[in-house]
Amino acid sequence: MKKIISAGGAVTLISVFIFFADLYLLCVFPSSLILDLFWEKAGKEEIENLEYHYGQLAGIPAGEGVTVLENIEQYGELGSREYITFETDSIIPLNAYKLKSDTDRTNNTYRRAGNRVHTGRQWDTFSATRPLTKAYIYNRYYLVKLPDGNHVLTYLEDAYYWKYKLTGKVQLPLGCVTDMLSQERDFLSSYIQQYELDGERVLVMFSEERYEQHKTLYKGIQLAVFVMILAIYIAVVMLVRSILRRMGR
Repeated sequence: MKKIISAGGAVTLISVFIFFADLYLLCVFPSSLILDLFWEKAGKEEIENLEYHYGQLAGIPAGEGVTVLENIEQYGELGSREYITFETDSIIPLNAYKLKSDTDRTNNTYRRAGNRVHTGRQWDTFSATRPLTKAYIYNRYYLVKLPDGNHVLTYLEDAYYWKYKLTGKVQLPLGCVTDMLSQERDFLSSYIQQYELDGERVLVMFSEERYEQHKTLYKGIQLAVFVMILAIYIAVVMLVRSILRRMGR
């Protein structure tokens, strides 16, 4: 009996751990890790056929014919909104985050107290940390190594860092160099000085337009991963219990 109770308690503890671990994953899982598997790549032809261009393809999987960035000299010569891609074997995360979109700045949840409406908090555009429950509305800044060994400051989706950690190298999406905002420059100044980085421009590899158009899909993928992990765990527990019952007979 004690063994059964002990086993039951262990299963309960494991279940609690799995649930909270899954909940954590729900908050931080980068949906583009799944989305990019089905997303159509954009190559040279698609770029040349754009009717207007403001960097909206940054972050989209790179297709054929896109310029491959090879060294820091080439990086310095890139024009504004000129798309590039390259493979890297070093991505260093920084304690620096930026909202994916200004539309995420305000928490839309609210409550009424009498005739007053209390809106949620305002999230900072730039932050050295990101709240766990709102991790999905922030992207991180990274130092990404070029093929010549130099690093550049990059605003990148977390999915590519996950790919890099899993494989040791990753083909990056379309990126373009953009001028830093003054607030952004001040926020990143310590990293710029520490690593002797370009203090005027940043390599952007995130598509805000795609994010805005498919917010529901992003959240749906996160929720699907959460449910799938719980379902797999429940199925495993039920299978183990069934086997133990048969063995007990």
